[in-house]
Amino acid sequence: MGGEENAKGMLTPYRILDLTNERGYICGQLLGDLGADVIKIEKPEGDPGRSMGPFFNDIPDPEKSLYWFAFNTNKRGIMVYPFFTPREIMELSQLRFRNYWAEVDHPELETSITYPGSFFKTSEAFAMEYRRAPLIGEHNEEVYINELGLSKEELLTLKQARVI
Repeated sequence: MGGEENAKGMLTPYRILDLTNERGYICGQLLGDLGADVIKIEKPEGDPGRSMGPFFNDIPDPEKSLYWFAFNTNKRGIMVYPFFTPREIMELSQLRFRNYWAEVDHPELETSITYPGSFFKTSEAFAMEYRRAPLIGEHNEEVYINELGLSKEELLTLKQARVI
C-alpha cells in the first residue's frame, strides 16, 4: 500500500475482530477503509470464502480467490484453532457465574430455549427483557394500527391485496 501505512482515518484508534462469513465481509472492509485495525479471524483450514471464485488466472486456490481479495482488503488476518464446542461453551462456569444465559419462553413451541444473554454487565440497574423472535406478521396490528395510525379497515385492505 505504498506509503499509506501511516495514514490516519476516522476509526484509526479502534481494533475490530472480524468473525463474519461472506455476508459480513464488506462490514469489516468498510471499517478498515475508515481506518480501523480490522483483524480477520480464520480457522486453520481458512475461511470458506477463500474457496469462492472467480480465481486469479482461473486457478482455484484459497490464496487466489478474487472474491476474497475484493471483500477483505484493509484487514489483517490470523488463524485460530477452535477450542470449545457449543456444548462446552454452554457449560462454562464463568458464563454461568455471570448469569449470562437467558431462558426465553416460546409458547408456540410449548417450551423455553436458552439464548446468550447480555454481552455486558454493569453495576447500574439494568434489566434486559428477552423476547423470542417474532412469528410471521405477529406484530402487524401493533405496528400498523397503534404506531403508524392505520385503521383496521386499511389493514384488512392491505392484507387482502397481499401487500402485507
